[in-house]
Amino acid sequence: AITRDSAGIPMVLLLDAEQTVSQQPVELGAVIDNRWIVTSGLKPGDRIIVEGLQHARPGEKVEVDDSPLVKE
Repeated sequence: AITRDSAGIPMVLLLDAEQTVSQQPVELGAVIDNRWIVTSGLKPGDRIIVEGLQHARPGEKVEVDDSPLVKE
């Protein structure tokens, strides 16, 4: 999920291997079906927080729910 800092820079919240939250600036491209395309700032394997953003703060450890977002 994309948020913006106080300067308007787009950011995502990432999780590291220890489940610690960090902010990562990203560059955005087009919007397709109400979803932004991230053109830079992420790498394969990055874990992005997509739900519960209001409870996650950089530097905090969080509990992860790895349930699939899309039901098969």
